[in-house]
Amino acid sequence: MAPHNADRDSDVRIVERPVITSATDPVFSPPSSLEPDTHVLHLDCVFSPQARLQHWSETDVDRLAEVAIVHTGYAVDDATAVEAAGESLGIPTRFTYVGNPGDLSQIGLELVKFCDRTPTDDPTIVYVDSVSLLLQYSSVDAVVSFLERCLELFEQHDVSARLFLTPAVHDPETVERLRSVVPE
Repeated sequence: MAPHNADRDSDVRIVERPVITSATDPVFSPPSSLEPDTHVLHLDCVFSPQARLQHWSETDVDRLAEVAIVHTGYAVDDATAVEAAGESLGIPTRFTYVGNPGDLSQIGLELVKFCDRTPTDDPTIVYVDSVSLLLQYSSVDAVVSFLERCLELFEQHDVSARLFLTPAVHDPETVERLRSVVPE
């Protein structure tokens, strides 16, 4: 495990958004500014890796150390094609595919591998898109446990994270339980 960097604190937030009803609905905007050598990981259940890379190509790509994508769900191109697409946009890219969005152990392992290989002094952010989709494949208890382990990992590695949630597709008790996992 990498040592804790006392100069930075992890910043983990739930990002609530409305139900996506069309392909033109805004779903994600990269930050307007990035620190140099930023490492990004997208745990993505929603968009194709190429679409995600296109989002990042609209930002200051020379500040990105890498964009790693762990894609889960429907089948996608092989890793070589995705990584080549990223490189063609000027984005150093790593790609991993997890076939079952309910396989939180494998998804968690990919998060651990990303955090372990990322230099401690480099700014790092993880996007989970989306917690709502994970709940379609796993129980509330399993997703809450997964998020609790993620928070521990993010704290140990000084990783910031944005966890996307669509409250309108869940009952109020589930939404409150998920909100309670991530401190304000």
